[in-house]
Amino acid sequence: MSKNISTNLPPFSKDIELYTKLHLDSAFQRLTRKSSKGQAAQQKPAALPNHPHILLDDPLLQDHLVKEFRTEYLDRFSPHLWLVATQSHSHISSLTHQIVRRRNIIISEDPRLHLLWYHDCIYLKPLPPYLLSHAFWAYLLHPSSPIPSPARDEILLAARGYLRTWSYLITHKSDFDLALALRLLPQTPALKFGALMRLLAQVRDNVSAADVSPRYAFGELRISRINFWSQAMVKRFYYHKSSGQYSAYFSRYFATVLFLFAFFSTALSAMQVALAALATVNAPVGQFGGGWEAVVAVSGWFSVVVLMFVMSILLFLWAKWMFMVGRETMFALNSLWRKRKP
Repeated sequence: MSKNISTNLPPFSKDIELYTKLHLDSAFQRLTRKSSKGQAAQQKPAALPNHPHILLDDPLLQDHLVKEFRTEYLDRFSPHLWLVATQSHSHISSLTHQIVRRRNIIISEDPRLHLLWYHDCIYLKPLPPYLLSHAFWAYLLHPSSPIPSPARDEILLAARGYLRTWSYLITHKSDFDLALALRLLPQTPALKFGALMRLLAQVRDNVSAADVSPRYAFGELRISRINFWSQAMVKRFYYHKSSGQYSAYFSRYFATVLFLFAFFSTALSAMQVALAALATVNAPVGQFGGGWEAVVAVSGWFSVVVLMFVMSILLFLWAKWMFMVGRETMFALNSLWRKRKP
């Protein structure tokens, strides 16, 4: 990680934190929840906000945070993301502009889907309250933190990048109101529009390109393009399957195939008319000049090429279908074998 001030310190100062229920001990090794009177709760282990099954002093906290923020595949795919999206972390439309673009906002807790869009929908991961706590960031950043590297570094890089995206998603009061209505923001009394804008502005200023994971060097990503380039670049069948139906999968090929068929059909019809006109005249082709001999030759070869193309398309779609059926069958058989294995 980089060694600048934004890396070694929380992305915002303590005086503007919006979640104040977490307390960090003087050794920077234990997080606790404050009681209603403002005192640190020492009676029993405290749970991570919104996750009552994950205790703050539980070793499972590390695994949970990795699952909450890490985007491992997109980080590995990042050298090719320029093929998918604009090379700018600020290429993110605000929440209200997402509505203007006729996109449905879909809530997903999967960090791999945050800011990914497909046709008329975009996936957003709700902002957890503990990311608005200065104590939580200080706990992760301190050298004596119980969470070891490299897991801690992965969490920090991904969490910084994720938090910075909200500085672009919420830019106006209408964005803030929409986020509250959709429950994308934590329901805490201290969370006011002005306070959140001050915190996000400081995050945007403090977090640099070296402080985030490679995925967050980019903003919004198109799922269909990632699925396409995944097959070519990393030999992965797809990144995210938006639909489990065969019809939905193969329908994406129909528009291209129909366009090509229409083009070839028009060309073949024109050639057929030309050849029919020559046959009607009932005269040797050479009598009309050498150009007509080329038309006859091209028409014959073009017809063969079109037939081969049509057969190739059919074979391709059939092979795709057989591959999908075979892969699902193998998955089912493997699951059955693991279930029966003692």
